This record gives sequence, structure tokens and C-alpha cells, in this order.
Amino acid sequence: DSSSNPAIVAGSQIEEDQGWKEVIELAEHLNADVYQEPIAPRVTFPRRHPLFRGNLLPAQQPLADQLATYDTIVVLGAPIFLYYAYVPGNPIQPGTKLFQITNSPLDASAALAGTSMVGNLACAMKYIRSHTKKRKSNPISPQSPPPEPPPEYPITPGFLFSVLNRVMPSDAVICEECPSSKGDLDRYVRLDQPGSFYSVRTGILGFGVPASVGLQLAHPERRVVCPVGDGSIQYSIQALWSAVQYNAGVIFVVLRNADYSALKGFCDFTNVGRNVPGMDLPGINMVKLAQGYGMTAQEVDRPEDLEIALREAFESPGPRLISVNVAKGGQTCMGMDQSVNPPNYA
Repeated sequence: DSSSNPAIVAGSQIEEDQGWKEVIELAEHLNADVYQEPIAPRVTFPRRHPLFRGNLLPAQQPLADQLATYDTIVVLGAPIFLYYAYVPGNPIQPGTKLFQITNSPLDASAALAGTSMVGNLACAMKYIRSHTKKRKSNPISPQSPPPEPPPEYPITPGFLFSVLNRVMPSDAVICEECPSSKGDLDRYVRLDQPGSFYSVRTGILGFGVPASVGLQLAHPERRVVCPVGDGSIQYSIQALWSAVQYNAGVIFVVLRNADYSALKGFCDFTNVGRNVPGMDLPGINMVKLAQGYGMTAQEVDRPEDLEIALREAFESPGPRLISVNVAKGGQTCMGMDQSVNPPNYA
């Protein structure tokens, strides 16, 4: 009750403890801004909610800067904090009160700062709401969606995800493995239902395609979409065969940029240069690979053809692969660029 400007960091454990409704009620009760944990493996707060402020960046100083205006931070169901790249700084601004409620004793013991408590997230959020005063709030207008990217050629990942967001059903499930385009996915795909997003926070490759097949079999009433990089898909491409054999109607959207853009982005972010072998992936025909496994597949090269291909895929019940030729990446590292002042390792 003593906090004048609190914020909530929503983590994946909220979904584990079935606390989707409780976190919305708590945020509205406290009139607290809500951020998603860095590199979130689940989306646990509706993206169109007027209190949602976006994803935290996975580096110390940029993350601390995002939360600098708040006097109290409550991290619900997430580590404190997960970082991908090193940008030195405090985990949180000095003087800010930091609390963590987690169902993981490991996350509690590994917290870099603050006070940690272990328990069930849904129960904890109900308890806080019943033991705090409701904060006055001015009418809040929903955040405006980001401006739609122009239909440039080559197709940009931002344009791809903005079109996907417009076309896909409201109850679609996203299972993503496109690390170099994660910033654009988080910016343009606005999910508002529980159980709608699956990823991993470890940075490993190869999980997305088989996980999406399993999710589709588990949720036949919802449509699963798997945005996946053309590098990432090579780690478990045989799962396309499983999708065909089990008639799991996943829509695989392959971002075809013919390289490991995530690695190039990390090289650029750290200024070590791109003198690293194996980062280019020329000559892979994703359509023929999918067809070899018995899957309907097509290539999209022009922006005007993208929406047509996506709508046709959603109208068809079976599995389908759409290989989208996108612009080369590497300009950002998990949504961060040089503006966050990373160390120079050159």
C-alpha cells in the first residue's frame, strides 16, 4: 500500500499455476503497469490490455532502464532476471523495492536482488489482492497497436507478423522458434487468450517444430502456427513427417533469409565481426523438403501474396508449410541494438 508507482513482471509460472485471471485482476486492483519477463516462454498477460507495457529486454542495464520509473517491482513467476547478452548495470535501479513470488525454489535461490517467496502464484495473487487497498485509476485507453510495417520487398519479418496477426483466429496458438525475429514477433503478434504462446527461454534450437505438432494434437480445437527460422527448422525437420502422418494441422511459417541471423545479430551486437564460418545457409529449398515428407507447401516471395497464402492455409484443415523469403536480419539481438550501449569486444 505504501508504493506510489508499482509494476508487475508477469512470468511463465503464472500459466503453470493457472493464474491468468488472477494476474489480470491483481494488475487492475493495483493499477500497475505489467511487463512480460525477458525471453518469455509463455505469454501470461493479454497483449491488448491497457496496462500491458511490453517485454523486458534481456540485458542488465536496458532492463533496469525500462523499470527505472517504478518504486516497487513485483516479479510473478519468473527468474530475477534472465539475460541473453551482457550489458553491465544493476539488476534494478538502486532504491527500488523488488519482490519475487515463484513456484521454483531454484529461481528464488538464484535471484540477483530483492526478496523472494516460494508458493503457488494463483493463491499468492489472490492473497495480495485481498490484503491491499484498491488503487485509484484514471480511465486508461488501450494502447494503440504499432504502425503496420509497409509491404516492402524483400518482405520484412515485421510485415510478416503484422499480416499473420491480422489473419489468424483469435484463439490461435503460437509455437515459435525464430530468435532473430523475436523482437518483431513480440511487437506485432498480440495474443489475448491463455495457452496461446509457447517458446523456451534457453536459446536452444530444434524444439519448435516437434513441439508445435504435439500442441496441435493436444489442442485439436485450436490452430497452431509455428513461425520458425530456416536455420532452426533444420534441427528437427523430420517432425514435418510426423505432422503429415498424424494429420496435425500445424501451419509452419518458415522465415527464409538463408542465414543464421541470430548469430549475425550477436556478432554485430558485440562488435566481434562476422568472420565466423557456417552462418550462411544458401541453396535450401524448404518447399521441396516439405513436399518430400508429403506436406502441402508453397513459397511466398512478394508481399502482396502473403495474406492470400496465410488465409488459404487457415481455411485448409491439414498441415501446411509456407516458406516466406524475408529480408536479411542481424541488425538486432533479441530485440536490442547498439542504442543500449553494449560493451565493445572487438
